[in-house]
Amino acid sequence: MTIRISRKKLRALAVDLGASSTLFALPDEGVILREASVAAADEQGRIVAAGNDALLHFKRAPEKRTILHPLRDGTVFDVSLCRKMLAGFVDRTFGKTARRLGLNAVLCIPASFGTAAFAAAEEAANGAGLRVIRVIQTPVAAALGAQLSIDQPEGHMVLDIGGSSTCAAVLTLGGIAMQRTAHTGGRHIDHAIMQYMQKRHCVRISLRAAEEAKFRLASALSEPKHRMQVHGCDVFTGFPHTVEVDVTDMYRFIFPHLREIAACAADVLNDTPPELAGDLLEHGVTLIGGSAQLFGLSAFLSGQLHIPVQHVRDPIACAALGACAAMEHPDRYFLTRKAYDNMAYL
Repeated sequence: MTIRISRKKLRALAVDLGASSTLFALPDEGVILREASVAAADEQGRIVAAGNDALLHFKRAPEKRTILHPLRDGTVFDVSLCRKMLAGFVDRTFGKTARRLGLNAVLCIPASFGTAAFAAAEEAANGAGLRVIRVIQTPVAAALGAQLSIDQPEGHMVLDIGGSSTCAAVLTLGGIAMQRTAHTGGRHIDHAIMQYMQKRHCVRISLRAAEEAKFRLASALSEPKHRMQVHGCDVFTGFPHTVEVDVTDMYRFIFPHLREIAACAADVLNDTPPELAGDLLEHGVTLIGGSAQLFGLSAFLSGQLHIPVQHVRDPIACAALGACAAMEHPDRYFLTRKAYDNMAYL
């Protein structure tokens, strides 16, 4: 369905371009699009669908469709593919006429982005009809979306567990005081589950099935009584096969990735000045990103970091909603191109 919105009403569109999900949001409307950051190609390599439609194409005809990921390891891997994916989202949401005329957009970018990575994301967005007029770092946007008081002279910490990377950041006075990025995320856990099923049970499952298993079973805390059925194909016969697995066995395969996520957060905590560290003991760590919903993760991280860890209501939408909130203060949270290029940690 196409959503028609007056161009006069559209002050700017918030775009959160993530490795797993892409979100569009408007200040007065909230999230208006939430799609998987993937595209589907046919046997000739032509893009035939994007987002959730691409996953549906692959599910119905896996032998004729290939799933492509334009973003990998926290950066735009394929600019052309990313542009086509975003163009499909813009057409679906606003219509082709709006894309040809162009839409003002606020772009959320990871704190780890360098100049080249940002240029690639900007090129893809501009090519899809999105004029990037403001840039905001994802941890800052997510903190605003989570309604953290980052303007105050006190420390707050967010842990963004995305599809292909994890970012831990301490924020104060409206910006990032320090941050670290680890190249592990939800997609790495999904692949670990796929390997587990093939090695332990001789069953091959899809990436989608692995993701579903991750949220249904792959607890970050061992719960031996928690069991579930997983459907796949026998690796020897190719026939459909269902096995029952338990969390304890699967936990051993995903634990290295959970440990790496905890280590990323611990590195930031270890480098945090004592003045801010005391605030973090009080405020704790706020989990955002799609994989923040992993069952038991907050308790696992709290035990590893020895500080409180909490969820937000919608960890996937935090950054997009926070970018909308930032539009109320256009001179406070957004980065200029000059400031971005000169940031010391890039």
